[in-house]
Amino acid sequence: EFRLRYQGLIPPAARGYEHFDAGAKYHVISDQDYIKYFVATVLQFQIYSELCQAALHSGPLHTCDFYRSREAGRILSDVMQQGASLSPQQLIKLLTRGKTSRMSVDALLEFFRPLEAWLEVQNRDEQLIGWRSTMED
Repeated sequence: EFRLRYQGLIPPAARGYEHFDAGAKYHVISDQDYIKYFVATVLQFQIYSELCQAALHSGPLHTCDFYRSREAGRILSDVMQQGASLSPQQLIKLLTRGKTSRMSVDALLEFFRPLEAWLEVQNRDEQLIGWRSTMED
């Protein structure tokens, strides 16, 4: 139901609870943790934001380019050199130059804020293009 509602997709044949669609995902059948992918996405944006700050970027976060920034490169190198010798909290503290040792979604939200604002206007002012809302349609 969620896939239909949010993505407009339906299976080619009727599906019931006896079907184990989750088994098609490698991580489910091999009992692998999936949380690391979620954490990696959050950290990706936090690292990006910190390197942009180190490069003295001004303007929207999504326009940042820290290419050739020696300071951003130094910070990234310092963090990468530690490998697994430090805890994640210690690495975040090193990355943020002592500001925090906590993971944060703030950079992710900031990065997508312009898109969110644009989508709000589109959804408010434009006729929505969509798909059928039930499997029976």
